[in-house]
Amino acid sequence: MTLRGRFIPERSLALFLDVDGTLLELAASPDAVRVPAALRNTLELASQREGGALALVSGRSLDDLDRLFAPSRLPACAQHGYERRDALGRVIRATVDRRPLEPVCDQIRARVERRGSMLLEEKTTALALHYRRAPQLQSEAREIMESAAAALGEGYRLRTGKCVYELTPAGCSV
Repeated sequence: MTLRGRFIPERSLALFLDVDGTLLELAASPDAVRVPAALRNTLELASQREGGALALVSGRSLDDLDRLFAPSRLPACAQHGYERRDALGRVIRATVDRRPLEPVCDQIRARVERRGSMLLEEKTTALALHYRRAPQLQSEAREIMESAAAALGEGYRLRTGKCVYELTPAGCSV
């Protein structure tokens, strides 16, 4: 038996691991998520076993991932590909003009504040509307974000996730 177990073949692998809702359970808000020490240790061991060919994939920023997984600083594809860190620690960040998001952000924020149980997450490159505290509000959350997407035009795209709708630049690859 190898370190990989009997179901994983003994050949080169690269592991790309989704963070929220896969590696980590969803919480009431993105800031409430915690990484168990045992998971952090498992990821470090897996990274060593694969010669560093392990990366986190997330809509979160690299800074958020580093805070969550500290002291580990794993390779990552963050903010849907707009931030990347390779196995040597080199970081590449795409430049994004956030100005088009501001007017729709204000509109979304005003609607969400009246509702109270949805959460608007303002990211560097995107806006995410979480409804995990009130799943019954899914259709309202979708309508809010579809309206914002229409106002933004072709430069942004609406993505769906686990209890979240997110507006990301159209060029996002992940």
